[in-house]
Amino acid sequence: LQYIWLDIMKLLRAVVFIFLLIGLFYLEASRMFVVDTSIHFSILYPIGVLLCSLFIVKSGGVFLDRNNRGILLLVVWLYIITLLHSVFTPLPAKYCYVTLILPSICLYLPQKLLNSNFNQKYFDRGNIVVFVLLLFYYFHNYQNNIFIDIDSQNNSAYTVLFFAPILLCINNKYIRYVVLFLTGIALFFSLKRSGIAAFSLGLVAFLYFTIKTSITQKNKFIYLIFICICLYSSLVLLQSILGERADLLSNRFTQLDDSGSGRDEIYKATWKLIGENSIMDFVIGHGYGGVLKNSPLACSAHNDYLEFLYDYGVIGLALLLSFMLKFGRLVIGLIRKKSNYAAPAAFTFVVVLINSCFSHVFYYEWYLLLIAIFWGYLNWNVKKESVVGQ
Repeated sequence: LQYIWLDIMKLLRAVVFIFLLIGLFYLEASRMFVVDTSIHFSILYPIGVLLCSLFIVKSGGVFLDRNNRGILLLVVWLYIITLLHSVFTPLPAKYCYVTLILPSICLYLPQKLLNSNFNQKYFDRGNIVVFVLLLFYYFHNYQNNIFIDIDSQNNSAYTVLFFAPILLCINNKYIRYVVLFLTGIALFFSLKRSGIAAFSLGLVAFLYFTIKTSITQKNKFIYLIFICICLYSSLVLLQSILGERADLLSNRFTQLDDSGSGRDEIYKATWKLIGENSIMDFVIGHGYGGVLKNSPLACSAHNDYLEFLYDYGVIGLALLLSFMLKFGRLVIGLIRKKSNYAAPAAFTFVVVLINSCFSHVFYYEWYLLLIAIFWGYLNWNVKKESVVGQ
């Protein structure tokens, strides 16, 4: 009877995992474009992901990874502050009550699912399918980007960028390189300077630490030549694919006298808001979207650290900085151990660090959700690697 029950639970987890992936795709796809597309946002998507996640986490045992505490505390704190302020200032939409707490639950999905004897290959293949669907959706709706003013390009490619680290945790070099190549194409089409810069520097970090940690001294020179040839070929191919958009991209980088698309004015306005804070404001902040609500420019801070200081107070900022420091220490530790996951971790750290300084990663909960899943999967793989290596 016990074996029958275990088989039933295994089948249920597989079915729930499929529904989870469907919900995740629709949730992320519905937040990609600022204009209407075939997928409109619905509260059913986050609720579906929440229910599926709760089932998987609840049925996966009680063990909790201590390495997840940093991001867990961060999400819980911002959720508590959001609820506190929502008593006086309603949230912009009811779905925020669900989406803002999702990262703290999905953080444990990889660990809970894979520790319950769920086949890792199915987990990886499921995420690959979602990634491919998001890529297809991005390029299928790319005409929406073309008709938007160049100075106001939306962040649709960032969904692909922040989903990629989950697949980089797959211990298969061919999958990793294909994911990086496809992500790079999506980013270059987006014309987002900070995103392209973050990806490019992240790619350099990925390649460098791949060479440093997994390539033998004898093969390093050959590998380096191969990488140079591939990068040059990729640039030629991208220029051919981009066509006239290549000139637009070039102009975006050469004409940097626009003060980062007005970011200097945004930062000044945000600092002014912070300077007007009372002591209580510094402690508990102004709640979700505080800068957007109170800024005379009617936009977010375009910097996660300024945003968190104003929205969630010094405690929120301290928790964010603490997580980033922990992330950095993890990357250094993996590099020293010559881990197979050092390069994916370094890539993600660089991408998150740069984008959090010039755009948003943690402020947008649909991006934070992907970072949380990546973090959980990375730590699960690292633990598995250390056990196998003993």
